[in-house]
Order: sequence, then structure tokens, then C-alpha cells
Amino acid sequence: QLSSLIKQIEEDIQSLTNAYNSLKSASNKFSEAGQALTDFNSSNEGKPIFVPLTSSLYVEGRMANVDKVLVDIGTGYYVEKTVPAAQEYTERRAKDITSKAEQLQKSIESKRRNLI
Repeated sequence: QLSSLIKQIEEDIQSLTNAYNSLKSASNKFSEAGQALTDFNSSNEGKPIFVPLTSSLYVEGRMANVDKVLVDIGTGYYVEKTVPAAQEYTERRAKDITSKAEQLQKSIESKRRNLI
């Protein structure tokens, strides 16, 4: 019975660790998106860029309308935002997700202490 309890706690820790890793990855993606927005300024308008169609397929394009971007807000919905508003959004989402990841980390540490 004790071994099944230990096994359950270990499975919980693994599940929480996977969720933590997913949250950290999502937070990093939002941070990277915010960094990418720094290139959206009038001095780059008309410059050539590669536009990803898939993770390994790109087409050549040119930067146009550097004042606004489309932001994926989840489940296939996009919102047009100004670059500063999009940067604020990505920063806020990264912070929110990091906060949730930190809460998960505390839960993981608590469960690990329970194993000892």
C-alpha cells in the first residue's frame, strides 16, 4: 500500500513536471515574440523577410504596414494590435505564464518533500 502511494506521488510529480516544462516553453515563445516585435519600425518597412509557412518552409516577403500586427489570442482567434500593444500583450502573457509555472514548481517541490 505504501509503495502504491509512493508510485502515485511520483506520477503526480512527473505530470506536474511536464506541465511546468510546457508552461516554460509557452512563456519563452511569448518572450521571443515580444523580441521579434522590436524589428517592426518604419526603418524596416519594405525590407525583405522570410515568412514561415511551416517550421521548415518559408517564402520571401517584404515588411509592409509595420504599425500593426495580428496577435494569436488562442483557439484560432487573431486580433489586430499596434506594435506597442502587441509587445505589452506578449510581456503580460509571458509574466502570467511564468507565474503559473512558479506555482507549479512549488507544488513539485512540496510533493518531493512528501516523498522523503
